[in-house]
Amino acid sequence: DSWSYQEERLLNAWNLGDWSDLSAEDQAILDVCAEVIASVAPDGLSDYEKELAIHDWMIARGDYDSDTLSQLPVFEEDPNNDNPYGFLINGRGICLGYATTFQLFMDLLGIECITVEGSAYNYTADHAWNQVFLDGEWYCVDVTWDDPISSGRIPDQTAHRYFNVTSEFMRQTSHQWDEEGVPEAEGTEYAWRQAAE
Repeated sequence: DSWSYQEERLLNAWNLGDWSDLSAEDQAILDVCAEVIASVAPDGLSDYEKELAIHDWMIARGDYDSDTLSQLPVFEEDPNNDNPYGFLINGRGICLGYATTFQLFMDLLGIECITVEGSAYNYTADHAWNQVFLDGEWYCVDVTWDDPISSGRIPDQTAHRYFNVTSEFMRQTSHQWDEEGVPEAEGTEYAWRQAAE
């Protein structure tokens, strides 16, 4: 029977500390998550430091699945490009793949996070991103747009343009969403700042 992604199943296994009953796909996702958390977001870091480490790891690790833009008649897109399996195992995702992967990491780390599904470019394209809750305030994070399709190294400024920004900044940068039920992100304390060289 065909596998489909369900975050709740993974969180339950993670919290029990036993994923032996999970499918091979679920186990593969959690194996990568456990390895990444141990190496880049271990205990002892603040929630902000963990969030930044996961964001930066994702940008370094994954690629936008630009094949979804293909017009080829025989084209078949990765069926998992919208979930963490596509991103963590196949190394590619569309915006929902980035957002659900970031969401899973935040949930595993106990950092309050939501996924916002909306659109971009004046409602012409579906788009998804996240919001995190740090020290009583919401922040928007768009990992997809921080990982532009390019060859070569992404400048730090570009890679953090949409990291912990306000809802107002998102509105000004062509993000649209149904604001009913989505908290207004107004936090600035944990906005990304260029490190002093």
